[in-house]
Amino acid sequence: MLLLAGGLILWVRLLPPQLPSLAPRAESLLRQRLAQREAAALPAELAGEARRVALQRAVDAWIAAHPDDFARDLRAERARLTDALQYIDESGRPHTYLGDYDSYTWMRGARNLLRTGSPCDSEADGVCRDTFTLAPFGYASPYLGSPHIRVIAAVHRLLAWLDPHQPLPASMYATGVAITLLGVLPAFAIGRRLAGPIGGFFAALVSGLHPVLLLRSMGADNDGWNVALPLYAMWAILAALQSRAIARAALGGALAALVIAAHSALWRGWSFGAVVILAGLAGALLLHVVAAWWRSGRARAWRTPGSDRVVATALAFALVLGALLPLTDDEFWPGVLAQASPGAARAAEAGKVEWPSMFDTVSELRTPNLGAIAAQSFGAMVFLVGWFGMLLMLLPRRRWQAGHFAVLSVSALLYRYLLTANALPRLALVALLVAPMLAALVVDLRDGEPQDVDEVAAALPLVAWLLAGLLLSYEGLRYILFLAAPLGIACGVAIG
Repeated sequence: MLLLAGGLILWVRLLPPQLPSLAPRAESLLRQRLAQREAAALPAELAGEARRVALQRAVDAWIAAHPDDFARDLRAERARLTDALQYIDESGRPHTYLGDYDSYTWMRGARNLLRTGSPCDSEADGVCRDTFTLAPFGYASPYLGSPHIRVIAAVHRLLAWLDPHQPLPASMYATGVAITLLGVLPAFAIGRRLAGPIGGFFAALVSGLHPVLLLRSMGADNDGWNVALPLYAMWAILAALQSRAIARAALGGALAALVIAAHSALWRGWSFGAVVILAGLAGALLLHVVAAWWRSGRARAWRTPGSDRVVATALAFALVLGALLPLTDDEFWPGVLAQASPGAARAAEAGKVEWPSMFDTVSELRTPNLGAIAAQSFGAMVFLVGWFGMLLMLLPRRRWQAGHFAVLSVSALLYRYLLTANALPRLALVALLVAPMLAALVVDLRDGEPQDVDEVAAALPLVAWLLAGLLLSYEGLRYILFLAAPLGIACGVAIG
């Protein structure tokens, strides 16, 4: 099932360079031109739906009367579109252009690295500069030193060794596909731990084929890392919390910190994953403490094997990450200390400029509502399945009592209503999503067993991940990417 999920994702990811929509696109454009020509012959009094139907019949009649002309024009239109979307390599083979602008910035860095050994366009006083920005002086780019460029270069060296005529853009597309496939294993493993192999299959499939992930990896941008690496970190955290030994829990926390540290070298928004993990671990510890107090009635009874594992995981994660961050992000701790200084807020206020932010004009940062977020995440029904999966993570896998069924039934009505509440503020939405989860935790404490508390506590970082991803999605369309992995896992849990 793991191989099947990976194979399906690979098949979908290899479709875009084949331009599967080119033929229907060419026919649609040709029909539009024919409609414009035939519109002049229609009576002026025709309007609305009647005019549209008459126009469509006129176009169909012309095509039926001139099949050879239509076929010739269709071939010409397809050739025009193909020429605009593809290039020919040195051996005469066609390749499709990369699907986004950012990929060409990465390509320049990789090309420089392959040619000169440095990803920089130029270097001045030890500063790596991008000479295509802020011309003629250039820009001290924080991206040209990214390991992502070295990964692209390494993949190209391998493919060029196999095929000397391999163009760099084609190698870059292969790099993007490979990064996406890296996320299949941890998504499957997390889903399998929570809901069996069927859960693992759908967790890998839904997360790997999330529409925003596909859209943002049509070339070789670094967004694929932002899904794959947090999945590995969460896999390590889940394994740590489900272990039975303190040493294994600490090892899981340390491995998660290693992954987050690697992520910090690839992307400046890495702190999202670290904060989510720490918040989830805090919630897991609180659940263990409350469960121990609930059952014993003594405040000193909070020390349990489960809480000890959470503490060991959190300490190992925080210590290893704190030790590694100066190696991957040399501006992190100075930036934290500067922001924490008393004068930082006053300096930031004084430095404000009364001009609109240029980012307000960037479409991918346009603020969406819940309907837009759901539409970009397979649609409302998949969103509903994901919410049920999030709730099911907080319910036992077996031995349900009447309270568990009551929570699920009420949540079904509430979550179905929330899908229609596009104007609901995001904090109110999250509060309504969390309410049934709190009810589920109360039922677990009242009717569940110690094993149920351990299972629920282990899933809390994943629940925190989905809720945080939903909150961040309201900041801009591009941030819906953070929903890809947790939504996929939640759907896998619900189906499994």
